[in-house]
Amino acid sequence: MKHSNSVFHQLLKHLPRHQFQKAVDRHKGDHRVRSLPCWTQLISLMFAQMTGRTSLRDLVRILVNVNAHSGAS
Repeated sequence: MKHSNSVFHQLLKHLPRHQFQKAVDRHKGDHRVRSLPCWTQLISLMFAQMTGRTSLRDLVRILVNVNAHSGAS
């Protein structure tokens, strides 16, 4: 089966993660963060915007559903 990246993955490839992380470090954005670092939050919010989610509850419902179907725990 041929592998192809999603449109979302192709979009993320164009974001300079190291520059983003440098800005986070400079402003101490991940200071005392336990479970949702800035990069993960950015990706979640981008996904919400691209898929037309209308609320945080809606986003969480979709992400939990995706996570359940992928076999991840």
